[in-house]
Amino acid sequence: MTDDIVVRITKVLTDQFDVAADAVKLDAKLAEDFRLDSIEGVELIFALEEEFGVEITDAEVKEITTVGDLVEAARQKLAAKEDR
Repeated sequence: MTDDIVVRITKVLTDQFDVAADAVKLDAKLAEDFRLDSIEGVELIFALEEEFGVEITDAEVKEITTVGDLVEAARQKLAAKEDR
């Protein structure tokens, strides 16, 4: 878990949501493991949209439950952005 996307997501989680860096694992669940409520979930998506310069749709947000889901969403969005 050392690629740039993971590092950036970890930084957002640790800086803005008081999550311990060593707790950020791909299978970590955002609500259960980090105790993010729905408002914090929205704030996390906004922070990641800003961090990566992408837009995550409501439908995509519904599929994001783990750090791994965040990483995959960011990878897909950045790849689509590069294809333009």
